[in-house]
Amino acid sequence: QRCIRDSNEDDLAYSTLKKMYEMYPDDYDITLAMSAQHMKKAEKLMELGLYAEALPHVLFVSQKHVDNDVNGAAWEKALSCYINMKRYNEALATLDTITLHFPDYENGTLKRAFILDKMDKTEEALQLYLSAIEQSDEDMRIFYVIGYEELAVPLSLIHISEPTRPY
Repeated sequence: QRCIRDSNEDDLAYSTLKKMYEMYPDDYDITLAMSAQHMKKAEKLMELGLYAEALPHVLFVSQKHVDNDVNGAAWEKALSCYINMKRYNEALATLDTITLHFPDYENGTLKRAFILDKMDKTEEALQLYLSAIEQSDEDMRIFYVIGYEELAVPLSLIHISEPTRPY
């Protein structure tokens, strides 16, 4: 019963906040609160694997530019939604946006290689890893080496294990 009451209170708070946002769309505090509500909804939906339903919530937040940290978290959630929905072109575009606005984003190379591999662009992903291995500091290099190995080893196994035709 407590869960139902909390849920109803959340719905009431959200609908009240939404009305305030509609009346004062430029108010920073209302937009920040509205963004927090959208992020909460998105997190719940993503936990349930409902990425298509979560996406509009994180896009709302990412387009408001309320707070740098909140904005970054929203873009990352959008990236996760696109990847889980297998919408890889949008995932790459989102990743470009993240790395443009957050140049220190450490997961960029790993995520880009992962997406490229999913798009059957494994050779491009391997080249990305090689470039990152050459340019990275020692702390990050091991992650790129592991990523490279995970992609390269299955490729070599596929080529070796192809059946030969009898003559």
